[in-house]
Amino acid sequence: REMTMTGDVGAVLSAIGGRFAWRYWWPVIPWLADVAMVATFRQENIQEPAGVLFLVCLATVPLLWLWGARFAVALGHARRRVFPILIALSVGLPMLWQIIGSIARLAVGQGGGGHSEGLFLLYGLPIVALLMLGCALWLGYGWRGVAVAVFSWGAAVALFYLLVRPLFEGLPLVSFIVGACGVILILVGSAWGGWGGFRIARA
Repeated sequence: REMTMTGDVGAVLSAIGGRFAWRYWWPVIPWLADVAMVATFRQENIQEPAGVLFLVCLATVPLLWLWGARFAVALGHARRRVFPILIALSVGLPMLWQIIGSIARLAVGQGGGGHSEGLFLLYGLPIVALLMLGCALWLGYGWRGVAVAVFSWGAAVALFYLLVRPLFEGLPLVSFIVGACGVILILVGSAWGGWGGFRIARA
C-alpha cells in the first residue's frame, strides 16, 4: 500500500509538472536571462533579478492550478489527492526559488542572504494565497468565484495588516512571529475555501 501511495504521488506530480516537469523549473529561464542582461550592460540594476524572480515565482502558481491541476484531473487522478499536492507545490516552489536566488546572491558577494525569504514569507505568500484561492474558485464557479476570492482575501489581509500587525510594530521579533502566524492562517483559510471550488473543478 505504501508503494502504491508513493506511485500515486509521483504520478500526480508528473501530471501537474507537465513534460520534462517544465512547470516546476521554468522560472530559471526569465531569471537567468535578466541576470545575463544585468551582468553585461545594465550593471546599475543589480537588484533587478531578485524582483524578476519574485514575479515569476508568483506566476508559477496559476500555471500549476489552471494548467497542471486540470491536466491531472483529466487523467483521472482523484481531486482529493491532487489538491494537497497542489497546495504544497504552490507554497513550496516559490519559497524554494527564493532560497536559490538568495544563495546565488551570496555566491556573487551581494549579501542579504535570508532577506528575500523573510519578505516573501510576509508579503509574497499572502499573494500566493490569493492566487490559490482565486484559481480554485474560478475552476469551480467561474468569475463569480474569483470575485468571492478577491473580496474575502482582501478583507482578511486588511484586518491583519491594518489592525492586528500594527499593534506589535515596536517589537520587531514579535511582529515577525505574529506576521508569520497571520500568513499561515491566510494560507490555511485559502486552502480551506479553495477546496469548495476545486472539488467540482472542470477537467
